[in-house]
Amino acid sequence: MASLWDCEKCDYNHYEEGVKCVSCRHRQSWADEGKKDDSSKLRYSLLPVGTVNQVVQVLEYGSIKYSEGNWQKVPNARTRYYDAAMRHIDAWWNGEKVDSETGLHHLAHAICCLMFLMWFDSEAADD
Repeated sequence: MASLWDCEKCDYNHYEEGVKCVSCRHRQSWADEGKKDDSSKLRYSLLPVGTVNQVVQVLEYGSIKYSEGNWQKVPNARTRYYDAAMRHIDAWWNGEKVDSETGLHHLAHAICCLMFLMWFDSEAADD
């Protein structure tokens, strides 16, 4: 994207794409720093460290136990995944941190269920 800048060498003020002055062809020093226009993009670095890995571990476990994408084909899925999410949240709330079958955090299981529910909502909106 083009921007307004003053040349460090000749003080020429111009609007131009690129990094060379149109007047003296001086290469701007900020050009060596690199540029990435991502200020309006999602910042996944805001996610707490390690939590996404636990959610993916739950998804991996499910893909091995059932099959990849099986959750999308479960009959009455919205109710069943709501129930499952609530069971995992309740277990966590009552002091049980880890699911006894998988050895993975109950909240990671609940997050997966809630993500499935979000996906089902977005699919229903597309219909």
